[in-house]
Amino acid sequence: MFAKQNESPPAVVVVSVDSQSMTVRNTLLSNTSLEKYCNALRSFSDSEFSSVKWFVTTPEYHAPKELSFSTFSNISEALTVLVKCWAINFFSLAYSLGTIKSKIAKIAVFLKYFDNLNVPLTSIRNSAVQVFLSRYSETPELYNSMSCAISDFCNFASQNDIEFSELINPPLLPIKNKTLVRRAPDQCVIDTLDRFFFTRDDIPTDMKCAYLLLRLILSRISEILNMPIDCISYPEEGLFSVLIPTKKETPLHRPFISKYSRNLSGEYTAVLYLAIQKQREYAIMHQGDIPEECSNYLFVSSQSPTKLLSNADFNTYLQKVCEDNKIMNSNGEIAHVTSHHLRHIGVTERLQSAIISPERAQKEANHLSMSTTMGYGYSSVHDENQHTSNIVQDVFQGVFSELPASTSCTLPPKKYASLQNNPFTRLLPGLGLCSNAACIPRFEICLQCEHFTPDRCYNEYFLECSAIVQKRLEMLYKNPSKNAAAIKLNEKYLQLYNGFIERVKMKDESA
Repeated sequence: MFAKQNESPPAVVVVSVDSQSMTVRNTLLSNTSLEKYCNALRSFSDSEFSSVKWFVTTPEYHAPKELSFSTFSNISEALTVLVKCWAINFFSLAYSLGTIKSKIAKIAVFLKYFDNLNVPLTSIRNSAVQVFLSRYSETPELYNSMSCAISDFCNFASQNDIEFSELINPPLLPIKNKTLVRRAPDQCVIDTLDRFFFTRDDIPTDMKCAYLLLRLILSRISEILNMPIDCISYPEEGLFSVLIPTKKETPLHRPFISKYSRNLSGEYTAVLYLAIQKQREYAIMHQGDIPEECSNYLFVSSQSPTKLLSNADFNTYLQKVCEDNKIMNSNGEIAHVTSHHLRHIGVTERLQSAIISPERAQKEANHLSMSTTMGYGYSSVHDENQHTSNIVQDVFQGVFSELPASTSCTLPPKKYASLQNNPFTRLLPGLGLCSNAACIPRFEICLQCEHFTPDRCYNEYFLECSAIVQKRLEMLYKNPSKNAAAIKLNEKYLQLYNGFIERVKMKDESA
């Protein structure tokens, strides 16, 4: 079963990364594919493709974080290169760094197992994969997690023209264990924390501001911590609006910034307004102390003005508040509350308030489906009765409760410019930017289909896209041998955009 089969040796590939030349031997990928991923790496890291450690920047972190490939030291260079390209693909799809590290760790074990047996990747069969899974997966959950990672990896290889003996798709095991019912923190805990954060003035500015935002707005902590300094506007007298970037603000999604309008005269929202203004003053004061990549963000840390507040910092402080102030749950134990508990309790309060509709709660929480929102509507194990709604009633009152929850907005200028200047970023008219060069969105097929009727309301956007790509090509043509792949890609999309513009023109002329 594990006999090694004959394979033709892959070719040596030389690719250029910036001004440096890198040679990759025994690669399983084509020259074009490898060059594409090497260029895509530049969008996330300044590290060389060949480095054992990459320092990557992802939407969840403000500063570069380490991603190591040291576990592949005993694995062939060809497989290591493939794994690195796989990781780059996940970055382009906006996967979290933690998820990518987890998948890479699983694949390292998988590849070492078959490498020790002298079985080439393309000769692996499903029966051998199941033998591996039975030995290295102690629980059904670990088995399924490893199985999914293997399927993803082999599917990625197949998409890059690597042919396997058979389709690698190991079956998943049924999970018999019942998932525990999720429970919110006890109401007595939330009430005590609210009194602490809403009434006291001796709390670090960043911690108080983060808590109030999470209690009064249904945002994720990652969204709160990415708020810019200039996050407040005044749409009309007596109201202020807070702008918070959503987690879906990535190159693969249409960018939105959620806009939450609140009453300046409300008891709770007035406290929130003062907290945000105080944090803004602190952040502005310390712009000279913080690194450039962390500048212009609201949550400069009160512990150290040279860094930004993190989720771990906030959760540690919450736990310290509970311990120092003997905040107990209904069992008489020190309460354990996290930032995400506050988001869940906020959804629960809205769903049970009889004031806010589920549709309104879904929109504020930025959930894609109502089922996700309704899944948040649980009570604590000790408080099966309905949660009180004093905060909700104060927050949602008057005309502003009818204002739209979200408004379309562009990406932050620095982030948008860096993506736009990358020659492998596609401009998706009506959608935004896409940095996943391996993906073929449906719109490309639609735009060229004879049954497709162009909508002239997008014509200005296509004209803008065409102009940007033409400008790109002017720069790329200055060094055609180095930029051959990028030139080919951008010429393709210039033809696509101009085709749309021409069809709109012909339609107008025939009208």
